[in-house]
Amino acid sequence: MGATQSTDPDDEVVDKEYGFRVHHVEENGPGRAAGLESIFDYIVVANGVRTDQDDGTFVRMIKEAEGTNMQLTVFNTHTLTTRETILLPNADWGGAGLLGITIRFDLAQDVAKHTLHVLEVYDESPASNAGLVSYNDYVVGVGDLLFDGPDDFGEIIALNEKRAVRLFVYASRSRVT
Repeated sequence: MGATQSTDPDDEVVDKEYGFRVHHVEENGPGRAAGLESIFDYIVVANGVRTDQDDGTFVRMIKEAEGTNMQLTVFNTHTLTTRETILLPNADWGGAGLLGITIRFDLAQDVAKHTLHVLEVYDESPASNAGLVSYNDYVVGVGDLLFDGPDDFGEIIALNEKRAVRLFVYASRSRVT
């Protein structure tokens, strides 16, 4: 399986095109085998059909393709590139669903609009205790919530004051979420 990467920046997609944003990728699922990346990847074409409408077509295509390969075009908001990959929907991978991913129909947005770069981590702070690393880490989600900029992130954190929150963090050096 895997993917081939395009080398040309594809920034004309940002803030102009819709697709299915990959929210979460299960460890042993078909989405992982296809190289899908949480938060940054948007499925924009499946088997030659644009996925720019949330009208049920993509979900039907997944069900109809069970056990056969689907050709996907994926746009990554971190690298601003598109790539082709093969996804094999199946129910035998050991988890729920046919893809092992959670997706959400969304506008492909600039990475700066849906991540926060960790610039400084203070000693003995909650961020330090969580293991965040200055200038390496990007906060990309809080629990099951994606946010749209620092104000939205701040509201989520304020609502959870004095409670533990689960952060999804992208570590740029290791390229792992």
